[in-house]
Amino acid sequence: MSASIHFVPYREPVLSRICRVSLSSGTALEKTAIVFASSRAITFFRKTLMDTAKREVIAGPYLYTLEDFLTRSLKPPAYAFPADLQRRVLLNHALKKCRQKLAPLFKGTEDSFLDDYLSFSSIGDRLLRFYDEVSVERISFDDIKKHAMYTDFEKHVTVLQSIWENYRQILHDNGFEARSVFKAEAEPETDFLSQFAHIIFAASGIFNRSELTLLKDISEAVRLDIFMSHEGPLLPQHKEMINTISPNAKSLPISSPLPRISVREFPDAVTQAGFIGSAIQQCRKEGIPDESIAIVLPDESLAGTITAILGRKYFNIAMGLPVVTSPYFSLLKIIQQLCSEEKNHAGYSHQSLTAFVTHPFIKNIKNTFDNGKSLGIEAKKILDKIRRNYRLRLPLTAFEDCQAPGLLVEIEKAEDIFSKQKSSQTLKTIASSVLNYITELEQRLSNDFRRKLHLDRDVRNSREKILEVLTEIILINPGEPINTSGPHISAHSLQASLSGLLSILEGQTYNAVNREGVISMIGLLETRNLQFDAVIIPDMNEGFLPASSRKDLFLNTSLRKSLGLPTQEDREALFGLYLNQLLRGAKQAYLSYVRSDERGVRSRFLEEILLTAPPGHDIQAGCEAFRKYIVPGQFRPPPKTEGIKKDKETVIRLKELNYSASSIETYLRCPYRFYLSRICQLEEPVRIEKELPAKLKGEIFHKAVSLVYRNENPAILFRDAETHNRIISDAIDRQSKLFDQVQHVPSNQFAFNNWKSRLKKFSENEMLLYRDGWRTTAVELKVEVDHKSGLRLKGYIDRIDRRGDEIRIIDYKTGAIPKTKKECRLSEGRGIFTRIQLPFYLLLLSGKNSAEGEFKSRVVPEKVDGLYFYDLKEKFRMENMYDDFSETGRSKYMALFDRFISGILAEIKDPAYPFHHTKDIKNCKYCPFDLTCRIEEKKAFS
Repeated sequence: MSASIHFVPYREPVLSRICRVSLSSGTALEKTAIVFASSRAITFFRKTLMDTAKREVIAGPYLYTLEDFLTRSLKPPAYAFPADLQRRVLLNHALKKCRQKLAPLFKGTEDSFLDDYLSFSSIGDRLLRFYDEVSVERISFDDIKKHAMYTDFEKHVTVLQSIWENYRQILHDNGFEARSVFKAEAEPETDFLSQFAHIIFAASGIFNRSELTLLKDISEAVRLDIFMSHEGPLLPQHKEMINTISPNAKSLPISSPLPRISVREFPDAVTQAGFIGSAIQQCRKEGIPDESIAIVLPDESLAGTITAILGRKYFNIAMGLPVVTSPYFSLLKIIQQLCSEEKNHAGYSHQSLTAFVTHPFIKNIKNTFDNGKSLGIEAKKILDKIRRNYRLRLPLTAFEDCQAPGLLVEIEKAEDIFSKQKSSQTLKTIASSVLNYITELEQRLSNDFRRKLHLDRDVRNSREKILEVLTEIILINPGEPINTSGPHISAHSLQASLSGLLSILEGQTYNAVNREGVISMIGLLETRNLQFDAVIIPDMNEGFLPASSRKDLFLNTSLRKSLGLPTQEDREALFGLYLNQLLRGAKQAYLSYVRSDERGVRSRFLEEILLTAPPGHDIQAGCEAFRKYIVPGQFRPPPKTEGIKKDKETVIRLKELNYSASSIETYLRCPYRFYLSRICQLEEPVRIEKELPAKLKGEIFHKAVSLVYRNENPAILFRDAETHNRIISDAIDRQSKLFDQVQHVPSNQFAFNNWKSRLKKFSENEMLLYRDGWRTTAVELKVEVDHKSGLRLKGYIDRIDRRGDEIRIIDYKTGAIPKTKKECRLSEGRGIFTRIQLPFYLLLLSGKNSAEGEFKSRVVPEKVDGLYFYDLKEKFRMENMYDDFSETGRSKYMALFDRFISGILAEIKDPAYPFHHTKDIKNCKYCPFDLTCRIEEKKAFS
């Protein structure tokens, strides 16, 4: 038979070439096997085959992943293969058997990890990777000793050999064999191979020596074709492949150009999400279908951020999502916190208890207890007790007082997983307890809730992964011939035993393939053999792409070269090859990196792209992205600070936005925060507040009062202060029930009731205004106007009062109002004046606006009595802080204000002004994006 290696130009999809060859080879498709680097490549190939054949392919070729094909191509082993956790445990015992010999290799540190499984995991993984590598490369310890290059090396090799021999023996005693040994020693399975007349490999990188030997054996019995996307010089491993399989193969010169490239620099990782979203929109505008777009991530850390910001439904995530996002994991985390608290007179802290009783799993347990009430009702009783007594801790007796046996049982079941009062536990016993708890808990859930869990693909897949890991831990050493207690967790880490299990789960990911999402979110390794029209690659920093250099395990670089083993340089060259394949096969690429002390310098691969990319590409990097801008603006000179430049897409976006007073105030305080919230469209992170947030009180108050003032008969509402307060309080109670932060956080409930009781002052002041002739004529009034700047302004005015021809524009403040009138003086200039909300509302009303009712016609500024903050925090009365509005002519003031706003709006949309960080660190104190910007400075300030 014959073997051929075919190098395919980057611009020609490898899968398309394989389709054409398989369809025209003369061999029946059912006698053809095609081998791919990944299952995702198989999915893409099926579609390519249908498109290429232009017909329904009834009997297609056999499609395999490389791992699956190699396993089938070898004669079945006499032993089973241990799971990953089992391998670590058995290796741990192998080291213990030669404990006295380990000092030369580990320099006396072996005692720190041999008796603690969790500490052993890292060193165990390094050893296993080393043994796997030398096995599949068919290198013996005698070979290694012959290449000894330093004095103590032979001692080290002797220790490694002793561990390996012990490990092999323990594997055999337990009915196992190392998978790497099987790959190196097994004979070809002729029965499997003989069913094919043609075998095609979609090669993507390099083959190890065991694989090369098998491929040569295959080529002697079957026609073998290997296709690889490659141009330019070959790697040493490629040359070895050619010499072994097809000596006549020739590589291709570099002919495929780089695509159109956009490069952006960002000050932090999360802001790259906005760039990714912008790139996707640009691709769609240019007619590139979603299935031809790939977001290539160096690791999965950014995947969750991207899906949270841009939406989960659009993406197919090849690399999976972390298990920590699962509600199963969150419940175990809560139990860990709950069970770590001392069960004495102090009881449970209300935070952990509240988190437990309000978790969806606990709230949806069906009625199986003697009282016949749901746990949701019992949980409410517990929380009510905390609220009534403002208890920071709740003793066990409180459950009996509330007659909540169901909840008490649930907490006792949870505590049974782990308690500090128990004796030493093992990872195995903890995993077994957790698995039993999850299984029993699911049986107690209501049928409707279980159905919802089953229908949620992410929840279902994350559950399967958690149970898989737990089962793997439990099944370690099924025959228990070595250690009847399983892997031991040492006494000093007893309190962290459940934490140890969670740490294993934290590193797991679950299958997150979304059939509806067609944009690929993928790792660089998974792009092998695939081609996309548009490629988006964030995090192009050293340490991410390529990944941080990993010291060659136990063998130095010189020794690895002499043995023919791949070095770190070879691995990085291979990553460069994959990146080259991906980029030169695309039509356009969007690349970004982070410039910060934590991320270090940009990737060497990106440096090469910047050096070799021809003119005409949209490259804004390095000094270009952080240059100082000197173009004069309309209102003030550009800041002499570094910032994020506004590109064409950003300017277009700025012109499409609607501008409210709050968004302009955000820009005034910090243009960079404006950029994060309005351009990147990052949602503000959800925070757990120690105190009841003023924003929450304000939302409840606004909704309640607007409903009352719209619908209630004024004759009844303003009968007296007591009636007014009763109606307002009832409306606030109804609204507060819609907010879990009030209902389910005891301290917030306490603070809210305290604030509500003080609203009597508000009712008393409202009665005085009513008797003075003021009538509320508009609440929550939506107003929009097309400003002369070319931008659209909008606002929601809390309230407008009228008395005769006079009106008052009012803004409710459940938080602090300005401390001094100086903050609200327009004459103080831009540096101080940031309280623009009330004059901004008047600006909307004085123009041709969209307001409904009597305020649709323009409001004359001279008819405005004043601009008022309604203090609902302390004094519960109106405060006129805009004294310069009252002292000067209203129309003159508004002309100055309009000029002020026009200058700010012109600056916002002017590319000459970058989005720079605020100079005043005080503006950072309550910024929601503190984790992405100047966090250390903020800590120092606070």
